[in-house]
Amino acid sequence: MIISLLSVSAVVPSALLVWYFHARDVYPEPPRVLWTTFGLGVASVVPVLAVGFPLQEASAFIADPIFRSLLSALFVAAIPEESAKLAILIGYNVRHKSFDEPMDGIVYGVVASLGFATLENVLFVFEGGLGVAASRAFSAVPLHAFVGAIMGYYVGQAYFTTGRRSRLILKGYGIAVALHTLYDFPLMAMAEVEQMGSAALLALLTLIVLVICWRWAVRLVRRLRSDQLNATVVEGNDARMSAKPRKASFARRRVVPLLLSILGGLIASFGGMITFGLTLAFLINAVQKEHTVDVAIGGVIIGLIPLGGGFLLFRQGIRGMNAGVPAPVAVAERPADSPSAVTSATTEP
Repeated sequence: MIISLLSVSAVVPSALLVWYFHARDVYPEPPRVLWTTFGLGVASVVPVLAVGFPLQEASAFIADPIFRSLLSALFVAAIPEESAKLAILIGYNVRHKSFDEPMDGIVYGVVASLGFATLENVLFVFEGGLGVAASRAFSAVPLHAFVGAIMGYYVGQAYFTTGRRSRLILKGYGIAVALHTLYDFPLMAMAEVEQMGSAALLALLTLIVLVICWRWAVRLVRRLRSDQLNATVVEGNDARMSAKPRKASFARRRVVPLLLSILGGLIASFGGMITFGLTLAFLINAVQKEHTVDVAIGGVIIGLIPLGGGFLLFRQGIRGMNAGVPAPVAVAERPADSPSAVTSATTEP
């Protein structure tokens, strides 16, 4: 039951991150394509493990523990995982008609990455124990999303920039592999060092990489969202918006929505874990009959209410972020004459 409870902790953060990136897209992608991309991300765990296990066994012959950790982070984790995500983007998403603007690269890159990260985290429950599973739900899952957004940005740019497709794709892939390696290496090296000071420094390095990826991904999303809004054309009027941007302090525009999103995500994740665990307990008849009512009431109080309240806070945070720039007037779909729209996403520039 504990394993199942922690397994769902990987699902709720993934769902919230998909929601965040999807909501930041002015022209949201079709749910069917998003779910297919997520499913392909989940399925990509199989070939990644098939490549990673032999390489992990081979790395055991390397004597130096730090060098072994670095090679494992690069060849066992970063290269196979980012290659699988890139294959999904190139092999499926860019060939789909819904891939018709640069922002789509970020959205699909995130969704494919979170599909992989969700199943990977569930598997880590069985291998790494409780602490590893819980910590990865709030560190490795966001890392996958942020790196997927960065690589997806370059893939999107590649398919909507003249003459630089291969170079941009390779650049995005190289950045994703480098960031992924820099994140994993300190964590892997921590298991090899005995000094507390060295372990703390390695943990700090991982945290720094995570923050850098977060800031980088958010900045790219803001840039493309601004491009989307600036390119919006409503019935031939040159990108005229429904309202002028409201003046607000930096804290109100950025800090408060961010804090609401983080707080809501944490509360929703906790509530989801409790709700899932108690639901499973009822299904397997692990709750004694005389305690059924008490457990049900407790589940509502510490499970369903935090789950729902956390989602509401998270949604409010996203709305606050999107309120910084006014939305276009009643635009149901991408304007055909928008600079970001193209006839075919697979046409060579």
